[in-house]
Amino acid sequence: RLLQIIQSTDMYDHLIRQFDLFSGYDIDTTREFHYEKTVSILKSRIGLIKTPFNSVVVSVSDPVRQHSVDMANEIARYADTLYRKIMVRVQQSRGDIYEAQLRDLSAQVAAQESALNALIDRFPGQPSTQRKMAEQELVDALVKLNQGVEEFRAKYTEQALVLQFFQHDNLPSVIQQQTALT
Repeated sequence: RLLQIIQSTDMYDHLIRQFDLFSGYDIDTTREFHYEKTVSILKSRIGLIKTPFNSVVVSVSDPVRQHSVDMANEIARYADTLYRKIMVRVQQSRGDIYEAQLRDLSAQVAAQESALNALIDRFPGQPSTQRKMAEQELVDALVKLNQGVEEFRAKYTEQALVLQFFQHDNLPSVIQQQTALT
């Protein structure tokens, strides 16, 4: 996913704006395909290697060495921003799905509880061993149903916590192991 983010239109647009690459690459913005030409030059100057340790090495070559360093570091920084945006959208979607399912489950539990209580009320008034066993079976079934809902609620809570993690700006999701050097 990180490789895709680094090679995304969002990343290229950001780098073009951030480093004023139209002028940096002497691109005439009045000419046709000026954007495509700029992206092509930019792509040719960015090297990406996936390591055996599931890390990504980003290298940038530019005639001005400091631009290479700054651009490589900016790619790492902005990759975190883009990754965070993607993950927030994914987690919000997951949360919405879990929330809808939780509402459905809660409604089903309430309906089952009403049905079970109505069934219990239909038993004859005198206590009997058979009635007590049936009541206990119904209570056990209701407890199991409630446990299922609570387990699902815990999963929903976990998804909400993951969303909160990605919404905090001070917690990086992409970690730069080493800053670029000249």
